Amino acid sequence: MSPGAITDSTDSTDNSLPIAVADRAQRRAAAADRSAWVAASAGSGKTKVLTDRVLSLLLAGTDPGHLLCLTFTKAAAAEMSGRITSRLAEWAVIDDDTLGRAVSELLGRQAHQDELLLARRLFAGVLDVPGGMKIQTVHGFCQSILRRFPLEAGVSPQFEVLDPLSSAELTLAASDLVLTQARTGREPALAAALAVINDGTSEGTFSDLIRDLIGARDKFEAMITGYGGPAAAAAAIYRRLGADPSITPSDVISGFVAGIAARSGDLAALSAGWLDGSKGEQGRGGILKDWLAADEASRRARYAAYQNLFLTAKGEPRSTLVTKATAERQPQLLQIAETECRQLLAVNARFNAQLVARSSAALIDLGHAVLRHYAGAKRSRDRLDYDDLILRTRQLLNRPGGPSWVLYKLDGGIDHILVDEAQDTNPAQWDIITKLAEAFFDRPWTPDAPPRTVFAVGDVKQSIFSFQGADPAGFHAMRQYFAAAVQDAGGAWDDVPMNISFRSAPAILAAVDAVFSNPDMAAGVVDPALGQGGGESAFEQATIQHVSARPEASGVVEIWSPVMANGTADTAAWAPPERQITEADPRIQLATQIAAHVRLWIDQGEHLPATGRPISAGDIMILVRRRDPLVEALSRAFKRQGIAVAGVDRMILTDQLAVMDLIALGEFLLLPEDDLTLATVLKSPLIGMSEGDLFDLAWQRQEPGLWRELRRRSSERDSWAAADRRLLEWLSQADQCPPHELFAGILAATGRRNILARLGADALDPIDEFLSQALAYEQGHVPSLQGFLRWLASAEFEVKRDLDADAGDRVRIMTVHGSKGLQAPVVFLPDTMQVPKSTPRLLWDKPPGEANLLLWPARSEHDDPRSSACRQAARRAQMAEYRRLLYVAMTRAEDRLYICGWHGKQRSSDSWYDAIAHGLQQAVEAVDGAAHDTPDAAAAPTAAAVPGQVLWRLADQPINVPPAGPAQPRAMPPDSAAVPPHFSVPPAPEPWPSRPLTPSRPSAEEPPVRSPLATADGDRFKRGLLIHKLLQVLPELPVEQRRPVAKEILARPVHGLLDRQQGDFLREVMAVLDNPDHGAFFGPQSRAEVPIVGQIGQGPSAVTVAGQIDRLAVFDTRVVILDYKTNRPAPAAVDDVPAAYRAQLRGYRDLVAQLYQDRPVECYLLWTDGPRLMRVNDEILDMGLR
Repeated sequence: MSPGAITDSTDSTDNSLPIAVADRAQRRAAAADRSAWVAASAGSGKTKVLTDRVLSLLLAGTDPGHLLCLTFTKAAAAEMSGRITSRLAEWAVIDDDTLGRAVSELLGRQAHQDELLLARRLFAGVLDVPGGMKIQTVHGFCQSILRRFPLEAGVSPQFEVLDPLSSAELTLAASDLVLTQARTGREPALAAALAVINDGTSEGTFSDLIRDLIGARDKFEAMITGYGGPAAAAAAIYRRLGADPSITPSDVISGFVAGIAARSGDLAALSAGWLDGSKGEQGRGGILKDWLAADEASRRARYAAYQNLFLTAKGEPRSTLVTKATAERQPQLLQIAETECRQLLAVNARFNAQLVARSSAALIDLGHAVLRHYAGAKRSRDRLDYDDLILRTRQLLNRPGGPSWVLYKLDGGIDHILVDEAQDTNPAQWDIITKLAEAFFDRPWTPDAPPRTVFAVGDVKQSIFSFQGADPAGFHAMRQYFAAAVQDAGGAWDDVPMNISFRSAPAILAAVDAVFSNPDMAAGVVDPALGQGGGESAFEQATIQHVSARPEASGVVEIWSPVMANGTADTAAWAPPERQITEADPRIQLATQIAAHVRLWIDQGEHLPATGRPISAGDIMILVRRRDPLVEALSRAFKRQGIAVAGVDRMILTDQLAVMDLIALGEFLLLPEDDLTLATVLKSPLIGMSEGDLFDLAWQRQEPGLWRELRRRSSERDSWAAADRRLLEWLSQADQCPPHELFAGILAATGRRNILARLGADALDPIDEFLSQALAYEQGHVPSLQGFLRWLASAEFEVKRDLDADAGDRVRIMTVHGSKGLQAPVVFLPDTMQVPKSTPRLLWDKPPGEANLLLWPARSEHDDPRSSACRQAARRAQMAEYRRLLYVAMTRAEDRLYICGWHGKQRSSDSWYDAIAHGLQQAVEAVDGAAHDTPDAAAAPTAAAVPGQVLWRLADQPINVPPAGPAQPRAMPPDSAAVPPHFSVPPAPEPWPSRPLTPSRPSAEEPPVRSPLATADGDRFKRGLLIHKLLQVLPELPVEQRRPVAKEILARPVHGLLDRQQGDFLREVMAVLDNPDHGAFFGPQSRAEVPIVGQIGQGPSAVTVAGQIDRLAVFDTRVVILDYKTNRPAPAAVDDVPAAYRAQLRGYRDLVAQLYQDRPVECYLLWTDGPRLMRVNDEILDMGLR
């Protein structure tokens, strides 16, 4: 145990009093006398802890101006500032007793009188802070630093921050300038670099590369600085890859071809041996013979054909170089072929190393030139972009004496630093924070001096912003750094884990824990080294374990069968991008299913126990990985069902139909002779011409252009005359009005009304944002229509919307990234079967003790060993974030979580869907203890299962907490831990009728399985799950398809069954289905897995029963209930049926009898281990009740 470290004996996984455990952890985190690092799992009260921490520091006498709280977003800063201000305002006016309770609860002890007096004055004190408390984003804080120290930072005192579109515009201009210099030959070095780039890619890809470079500018500039310039960085790349800058990649091939002479005899023998071998060998022998007979230039030209004799298309050795028969005749040929194969592998590695080194060096030259011109453009305009705010502040603080001078000017310095969402803080931002905190550790702390503290709260499991530079490893590294620094200075340090969720029901948390209990899923989400070493208290668990603060909540997790594309649903790769997806597309089908399901809930008044009311549209959140056609399909499906949709959380402005129409109008006003653009405008709501009128105008026209034809024939039809009149009016305005005035006038007249009439209210936000951008453009540019349209097209401008605040009673459709920090009672995950495929274009290698090096293989097949290792590392990091994204998605749900999916003809492996299915299987086995009521998602045949069918279901059983006697009030010692007020209030009486009882989990003890020692038969739960699923699915198929489908299910790797086990399971199931005595139970009048719920009895003794009947058959003269028993031996006689089974069947019978009062209900047990069918009559069922 390190000095200064604080430990707590409470186990955060203690389930007995989760709220009490959570309260203690939150108070530890909020304590003002120590630095703390908080690992807060989803829903554990992170924002509350951060707010309480600030309030505790203020109550400890901290000057409000000496607090620095850094948040991830402006919305988070505003929310936190609002919470603090609200609490302080409340403290200023409430009565003394209420204030005393509030402050005591915050501090965890009896508040002193001076603390209460201070609490009264804090509101006024905070208001008096110049500029307000420093609760802001890292970018906002850096901007304020640069505003105050422009000369020290080397920036203009009047600098402005570039918006994303203006930044993209300047980048594009810088890129165009560099390309022009290269093409004209004014810069020979750039011309040579451009030739290399063009050799491996297209001009469009070059723009993407530059955009990626600017996104990684921190690393790129550190590389240039660290190695002493672009040339030195390129030389370092050549050294790192073992390449030679004095030769070209083709020289490597030439050297290999020239050295063939030394091996020509062996190769000639190999050619002869192949010619005497098999048919395939004869073909290769002929190619080798011709290649050896050619001159050196021809050999170089045909190197690829030579290589293919020994290597596959992927560059790997062929599995059969020499057939067995040939090797037996001439054993030396195999050694010759293997030797040549190794030679080729070595040559290809050197060739690829030369390619990667050359292309990387060329990209460095061009990228450095673009960044230099981009920086000059910003400097000439007194502009900084968002990355500049961070980088310039870091440079300022890294100057000798920089931090102390800056802190001295910042009203006396900073005494406390608080960091929110620490897992998403990138290395450059951490560098700024560490520099600001350096003064905290300059001298040992003493008891007399108020402690200066560092506080961070985050969750590495939720680190999903790698595209903004976030690195989960930085969270752990910074924790270790600050823990050591604080304790070395004599300060108190506390690691506080918080894993008790106030958000999610137990079933949802059980599913999350089960999914990430798989080591493959935990990789990159949970660090297995944490909590295992050195006698140090476990900061984070080595496995994910959550505890719900809502043990009484009734949660549900369901997996639906996926929707698969049929033969015509997939769009061809060459299809135009504007083609609409068809109704047969699986995304449309899935969206329709989800919307219909929600519609049914609303119509039937589906009850949500946690809210005490029926489900409404505002309770629904749909989360997707990315914005693709599925989002539009979902929005349309809900609208067709008459369900209000709040839209999406983020949208690309130029992708919105209303904005596309306005841009098309602007392009027509610039170039009326563009027929296609004019046709688009005529068909748009702005003009509203019908397809018939447009066709008549365009077909067999006399004028060469559509605009001239419209002018000539405008008097022939009213619609043509109206269009001509409007377009002429707008053309006259375009030359005189700036863009905002032009479009605002068009929309104010009739444009807005016409657009909304056709596209609906969803077009309102894009229209308003379009006008806002027009105004923003005019503030920084000379107004011109052409300039505005080019500016708008320079980048994909993303509009972010706060759906949590604006949604109202409407369904929210949003990305998982956008849902961070939000929650909903009901969450759907429809985008679970797609897996990231592409890896980053730019790879970064880290030589020991040196700066990062940029590697750019133009194509992945050009990877040399070093690039391949970097690509594999990038892929691992990408998949780790993919798994963390799943954690975030699942933990948004409060009460219900629905897992859906769709896929094309090819189904991806390692998807969210498969991981959840596997994890849910484990959760059901752990929670249920029996296999027969929850089907197996992985076992369901994709082609046979009904899309949208529930394959897996995990539901909570509400907990009946025994009532406690009334608590006796007692005085609270001054330094004791405060007990939450609700602990001294007797619990409310149990509701009537009683909470549901699930018959499939009988209270009586079940009989033993077939053999407790029969481990050779595998996991008994898996066996029961598979047999139940097969008995559910197979009867729906034609008889001749049952056995093949069953074999395919049992053979799937996810089940891990041996061949013998597969055969045993198959025989057991088919023996049931092929038995003629069972035929009626599996016929067309029967249904599988029939859910049933209802009340048995009246008054206080009534019992609510909820369950699922394995098989229900309804005939004209009787109703049959069939319950499977898979893992237990059949009793010798029906009288010996265990009480647990009788109670289960009795509950089913009594409910079904209420539905079918005109016919008897018969109950059967089907023991699959035999099989044996057993009728259980009413006398047996009611045994023991009389």
